This record gives sequence, structure tokens and C-alpha cells, in this order.
Amino acid sequence: MVSWLILGDLTTSGTIAIIQLTFDTGVFYIHERIGILLNGANCTDKIKHRICRLAILSKEAKTTI
Repeated sequence: MVSWLILGDLTTSGTIAIIQLTFDTGVFYIHERIGILLNGANCTDKIKHRICRLAILSKEAKTTI
């Protein structure tokens, strides 16, 4: 929208929007992949812990009902 107001050309502003969206998506993807590589073991351990904890809480809830 801003590029259209500045440039006054819909084709150019649309191209800028597509390039920006593609670039932002790529940067986000790379950022997430680096985070997974650096903290991969920690993430799986946390997920396993939460799943086990939810299972324990679920069993406790069923026995108290």
C-alpha cells in the first residue's frame, strides 16, 4: 500500500510486496531452523516432559472423579 502511494504504479508496488514477502518468509524459516539446530535436544526434552506431566495429571484427574 505504501509503495503504491509513493510510486503510483500497481505493478511495481506488487512486485515489491512479493519480494518483501518472499524475503521475510525466507529469513523466518532460516531463523527457525537455526533455533531448532541450537536447541533441538532441549525442545524434545521439554515436549517429552510436558506430555508425561499431562499424562500424569490426566490419570490423577480420573482417579479423583
